[in-house]
Parts: sequence; structure tokens; C-alpha cells
Amino acid sequence: MTLAANWLRKPAMATAILLCIMYGAGVLRYEGFDDTQIVLNIFIDNGFLLVVAVGMTFVILTGGIDLSVGAVVALTTMIAASLLEKGLNPALVLVVVLAVGGLIGLGMGCIIHFFDIQPFIATLAGMFLARGTCYVISTDSIPITNEWWNNVASAKLRFGGFHISWSVVIAAVVVAAAAYVLAYTRLGRNIYALGGNQQSALLMGLPVGRTRITVYTISGVCSALGGVLLTFYTPPATGSTPWAWSSTRSRRSSSAAPCSPEAPASCSAPSSASGCSASSRPSSRSRAPSAPGGPRSSSACCCSSSSCCSGR
Repeated sequence: MTLAANWLRKPAMATAILLCIMYGAGVLRYEGFDDTQIVLNIFIDNGFLLVVAVGMTFVILTGGIDLSVGAVVALTTMIAASLLEKGLNPALVLVVVLAVGGLIGLGMGCIIHFFDIQPFIATLAGMFLARGTCYVISTDSIPITNEWWNNVASAKLRFGGFHISWSVVIAAVVVAAAAYVLAYTRLGRNIYALGGNQQSALLMGLPVGRTRITVYTISGVCSALGGVLLTFYTPPATGSTPWAWSSTRSRRSSSAAPCSPEAPASCSAPSSASGCSASSRPSSRSRAPSAPGGPRSSSACCCSSSSCCSGR
């Protein structure tokens, strides 16, 4: 009985129990929610959020908060789109955006530690800095037409009749690496000690300042990586359809005419004059779960007649 009580006190066990309860409620509430692909679709849709949450976990464990994660995600999408538009190598773009996220986190960590500024205030300033930088880069949507980027975004890893995206794989690797760092490394023990009592950690001779700065740097890198995964989310329907990211909101442009709900099931090739925007396709977030084993449509096409659409 005591052993069972100890297991229930473990955070991982409590999280697993809550996850089972939520999944059971979903199965009872929504038809087809028990389909394995539906569960995988949840991870496909939220892979970038998992990575951002990992960085926030490090910060919260130290007793801090990071309000800049959403703005850093938006900034990295704008930087990636603008650099790819200029023809830079995608590998170099990845390095640049991760470095930018890390530098923003490093700066906020240094301000919090050396100037004894509350994390709420420092990260709020970082949020406005990242958001304002988005407008400096561009106030218009920037399309992503890089072939390698779009190939990675549209790639599906298939197994046993199911499929996932690369975002899910990357998110799983980040979660596993974070769990290992927190449980089996000196940095992880320092993080827990700092979150428990900062004065006690100082008296024990732990590197409080270095740990706090490292934690906010990790959060910045995770936010930048989440921004990269966000650009991979929901690839274009056709190879000729570009992505477009706007500084006003991390979204795809909607310059094409809306698709008619009464459109036929098929249509001709997209017109180059109208251009089918990625935002004209229905989002997987707005669709109800499909029936078990049924197809899960995630694409649409727009024609020059502005009333021809499929994939609804």
C-alpha cells in the first residue's frame, strides 16, 4: 500500500493518470477518437508546442517564467522565411534561427541574474523586443518556396498503416533529451535545487547564476526550434504553392478567393493568376476527427473560377 502511494506521488505517474482520464473522456465524447491515427494527429498538430513546453518546463522548475516564447516563435518564422527568400542554404538558416533564439534567452537570463530583475518584467521586455523585430523584418507576408523546406514539411513517416511527420520525431527527441538532462545530469539537479530554495542553493555552493542563465538560454533555443517546426506544420497542397508568414500574426496569407462549399469533388490545376494560398485549405484543428480507418483530408485547391475546391 505504501509502495502504491509513493508511485502515485511521482509527477510522471500523476501525469500519466491525467492523460488516461483525458483520453477516456475524448473517446466517450467524440466518435472515432479511439482511432490510433487520431491520437497521432494530435501530436502532428502540436509538435511545435511540445518543444516550446520543454523549454518552459526548465524555466518553471527554477521558479521563473518566460513570457517571450510566443514572440520568439513568431520571430524565428519571420527570420527563416526572409532568409530562405534571399536564397540562403536551409542548413544555415536553421543555425541562424536557433542562434537568435538562444541569444534572446541568454540576454534575458543575464538581465534577470546580474540586474536582479524579476523574470516577469525581463521576459515581458523580451516579448516586445521579438514582436517589434518581426515588424522591422517585414509588415507583409513572406512566402517560403524553398524546395528542401517544403519537402521536409510534407514528408510523412509511415508505419503499420499510420503516419507521423518529422515534427513529431523532433519533438519526441527533445522531450527525451530534456527528461534525461533533468533526471541524470548535474544541470538537472542544480535546476531542482534552485527551484526549491535559491538561498539554500547558494549556501551549498551551487552555480545559481550560471544555472539560471542556462535555463533561459535553453528556453530561447526551444522556442526557436518550435518556430521552425511551426513552419513545417500543414505543408502546401501542391509543390508550386508557397508558404507565407506575416509579422502581424504567424499565419499563412489568404490572398486567394475563398473556396465555395458547394464545389465539386475535383478541379483543374490551380491558376497561377489567383494562386492557392495555404490558408484557404481547412485546418486540421477545425475539422472533427475522422472515422476510424477513413481518409483524413488536409489539402484543397483553388482555381481561377474561385469556386472550384476539393478536400473539404
